[in-house]
Amino acid sequence: MSSSTCHWWCLGVVSAMVILTSLILGFAFSPYHFHPRVDSAVLAALDISNPPPKSTNALRYNLSVNLGFRNSYRHLKFRYLDVTTTAFYGSDDFMLAFPDSSSFPTPFSQGPKNTTVLKAAFEGTVAVYPSVASELERERAAGMVHVKVRVSVKLRIKSWGIDRPVHRYTYDCWLWFQPPSDAAAAVFDAGTRCWPVK
Repeated sequence: MSSSTCHWWCLGVVSAMVILTSLILGFAFSPYHFHPRVDSAVLAALDISNPPPKSTNALRYNLSVNLGFRNSYRHLKFRYLDVTTTAFYGSDDFMLAFPDSSSFPTPFSQGPKNTTVLKAAFEGTVAVYPSVASELERERAAGMVHVKVRVSVKLRIKSWGIDRPVHRYTYDCWLWFQPPSDAAAAVFDAGTRCWPVK
């Protein structure tokens, strides 16, 4: 085998290995390998307030959440095409959703071994069923209220210079707070991982 032939043969083998590795990394990537985190959160209000017109109960809420997105891979780049968040209060029987009032700077890119922190904000007053008001009263009396934040991510992964198909993942982040008051907000600083929604 001549040196020229060997050169092209070796180059072809190396190229094939790079492409194969890229495909394996790209298609093997799953939501279980990528977990957003809640680094911290502040619950300034979660209580029954003066009801809006034609309602017997109203829930006042004010929640801010710092979400961390970590790319822990050495050879993958992430391109976030869309990030949305929604907060929920209540049991599965009467789950109440709060839309996010913040605007994330999407799209944005994230290099290897990098962390990006986004802040989600939820504030407002919504009419609720009496069962939701009762559930909140029970939790406040017990000294702990629970809130779920759902994170939906649409991203494209680039490995070894090759763009992979767009991925769409949804995660739930469970938070717990001492009941806030008008005098003092409740702080969640334990940090928690968000888990894929099945």
